[in-house]
Amino acid sequence: MMMIEMKELEVIKQLTAEEKYTFFIEQVIENGEIWGLCGEGWASFLDDTQGLQAFPVWSDKAFAELNAVGQWENFKATPFTVQQLISELAPELTQANIQLSVFKFPQDSGHLIAAEEVSNTLQNKLAS
Repeated sequence: MMMIEMKELEVIKQLTAEEKYTFFIEQVIENGEIWGLCGEGWASFLDDTQGLQAFPVWSDKAFAELNAVGQWENFKATPFTVQQLISELAPELTQANIQLSVFKFPQDSGHLIAAEEVSNTLQNKLAS
């Protein structure tokens, strides 16, 4: 498990949405896990600009913990496996019309993307 340095965090914040997504996929493949925030249920939010419900995910516990503020202050960073995302989470989110939010920070919505697309990308990376 790598710990995130503040310097690295600042660099990641400056990345474009596509670069954040690429970094996320690389880290998830390397670490084999994805992080969400869990309280009485999993953290989710409404992205006002696009009017979409979103489920935030991060590639590292430290990133998830940075977002445990405000309404999520009592939430804990909780990992799940790539396989759980592919077989359970992505189909459920797709059915509920909920997007994944990759690398959300407290002040932004992260990169909103269809869960099915993330699932397909991960499956393709794992197969290669």
